[in-house]
Amino acid sequence: MIETDLFEFAYVPDWYGQLEQLAEMALPEAWRFRKPQTECKNTDTPILERYLHMMFRKMSIDYNTGETAYFHVENNCACFHTGLYTRQYQAIYACFERNKKKDTTLKWYFTGFCDAVSSKLRYVEPLPKKPYFPMMQNGVNFNPEWPIRVNAEHILSDPENRERLPKKLLRFKNLPLLLETAVELGRKIMQDILDTTKIPAACGVGTNLYLAKVALDIMAKHETDRIAYLDEARYREKLWKHKPLTDFWRVGRGTVERLSNMGICTMEEIAHARESLLYKAFGIDAELLIDHAWGREPVTIADIKAYRPKNTSLSSGQVLPRDYSYEEGILVVKEMADLLCLDLVDQGLVTSHISLVIGYSNQKCFEPAKGSTTLRSATAGCCLM
Repeated sequence: MIETDLFEFAYVPDWYGQLEQLAEMALPEAWRFRKPQTECKNTDTPILERYLHMMFRKMSIDYNTGETAYFHVENNCACFHTGLYTRQYQAIYACFERNKKKDTTLKWYFTGFCDAVSSKLRYVEPLPKKPYFPMMQNGVNFNPEWPIRVNAEHILSDPENRERLPKKLLRFKNLPLLLETAVELGRKIMQDILDTTKIPAACGVGTNLYLAKVALDIMAKHETDRIAYLDEARYREKLWKHKPLTDFWRVGRGTVERLSNMGICTMEEIAHARESLLYKAFGIDAELLIDHAWGREPVTIADIKAYRPKNTSLSSGQVLPRDYSYEEGILVVKEMADLLCLDLVDQGLVTSHISLVIGYSNQKCFEPAKGSTTLRSATAGCCLM
C-alpha cells in the first residue's frame, strides 16, 4: 500500500519550480484561470497543480487495488505516466527515488519530470501505461482508446470539403488512403488477407522502414490484434533492452558474437558505444548498425523506387535432395536454363553473359565450382546457381 496524497508519499523540493519546468516541457496548455474566483498561492500553474494531485491520487488508488500497470514502484525507483506529452509527443513521467534523508518519515523523494528516454527510467521495464479514464456521455460509454474510423467518402464526395484540401494532394489517385491512419490501413490489409486466404496475418507500422519491420518481427505477434506501431521514441522505450539481438533485422549470430566480445548485448548499449570501436569491428556496416540502434533508417520507399542498378540479371537456383550423378545434374541445369530463357523472352530482355555455380554436399567437402562466359552477341542467356 502507498499513500494517496502526493506530499504524504514523497518529499517534493521546489514544487512550484517543478511545475514551471513541466509547463515548459509539455505541449502548450492554459494552466491558469482567466478569472479566478478565489486567490491561491500558485498563480502561474494552478490548473496543472490540481491536475497532478488528482492524477497521483487516482494512480495510487489503482495501485493499491492491484492495478500496477499505471504506477511503477520497485526497489529504488517509482514513477507514473502523467498523461502529458512533450512537444515531440513523447510521454512525460513523474519520477521518484528512495528518500535517503534520515530525519523524515517520507519514503520517497521526487526527482522531477522526464520523458521515456531519460536515464532516470533506464531500469524501468515496462514503463507505466497512460492513465485511463472511462467516461459517460448521455448514457453512452465513451472510450478515448477506441480507434478513429475515417469516413473518406463523406469528406471527398462534398465539393466544399475537397476544396479545403491542398492542391498537391488532390492530384494523388490514392487520396482516400491518405486520409486513413497507417494502423487502420494495416487492419484493412490484414482483413483482406484473412478473407482471401483464410490465414491470419500480422502487421508492423513504423515511422520508417526499419521500425515497421521490427514492429512486425518482434512486437506484432504479442499484440491481441496482431498489429504493432513504433516510432523512434517508442522503439527506445520498448526495445532498447530487448534480448536476444538476433531478433532484430540484419543482426546475425556472427554479429552478436563480436558485439558480445565487446561487452555489448542490447541495442541501447550499441547506441551508447564508442563509434570508433564499432567501425573497427564492422567496417562500413557499423553505420547501419548505429542507425538501427537509434531506430533510424535513412532509406525511404521513394529511394527504393528511384534506384536503378548499373547491371541487372536473372538467376535460378535449386537445392537437391541428394547427391546427383553427372547425367542427373546436367538435366537439372538444362531445365533451369530453359526456364530462364523463357523469362528473358517474356520480359523482352537479352544478355551477353552467362554464369554457372555448382555447390557440393557437406559429405564431399569440395569447394563450389563456378565459371562464366561472355557471348559475342547478346542473346537470351541466364545465370544459374
